[in-house]
Amino acid sequence: MGVERYKEDCTELLVYLVESPEHGPGYRFFDDADIFVAGGVLAIESEMEKQSDRFVRLGVIEAKKDGNRIRFTDEDLAALPVPGEEQWRIGRLSPAYGRSELERQIFHSQVRAAKALLTTLEEEEDSDVTAYVPKKVRGGCLASLAARLGAVGEAFDTIQITTIQYWYGRDWAMKIPTEDLILAEFSLIVSTRIRWGHGVQLVVSDVKPIYACVGNRKRILTSQLTPPTKCGMGGCIYGS
Repeated sequence: MGVERYKEDCTELLVYLVESPEHGPGYRFFDDADIFVAGGVLAIESEMEKQSDRFVRLGVIEAKKDGNRIRFTDEDLAALPVPGEEQWRIGRLSPAYGRSELERQIFHSQVRAAKALLTTLEEEEDSDVTAYVPKKVRGGCLASLAARLGAVGEAFDTIQITTIQYWYGRDWAMKIPTEDLILAEFSLIVSTRIRWGHGVQLVVSDVKPIYACVGNRKRILTSQLTPPTKCGMGGCIYGS
């Protein structure tokens, strides 16, 4: 009886990771009832496509039902596989939506570059970590960048990174920002060099670390940064 009762009190959740230019990265969860009401998985994904830059299906986790509440652990989410680049789908809010494969690859490379750049700002204090993730990444005309890359093998662009500053515990399994963890939001403008990649990545965007930019890392971390901080001419320009 105990085993049967446990099964009755459990449900499976379909899990997505969504990158929204309005809210930043976050998880979306759907149980069988949600899927039925929405009209199926395709209907759910169609709605997410309308509301995001990018999204990816991570898999299924088991959760416990307690009345109208559904409970699961961060460890359940952390156990889901890390999605490959090819699994991400472009949403309608992205400038890469409906564009060529090369233009989509350029956009993906800019998002990767923004994420990598912001990891250089992370700081640890005692048991807490202050971290940064891109909420929105926007560059120049993707068609022009793709044409330039195809013609000469590289292209230069300036991207604006709307950034979320948040904190999490060092020993936490999950490190995605939620509303109660967000400390601030600001913008960075950085210059990038776009080039052909090798191996897994078709296209790579290179940026200099924040500490190499005009308006150094310390000033970025200590200011509130409500207006955009520009790391531009003479500063955050890629160069060998």
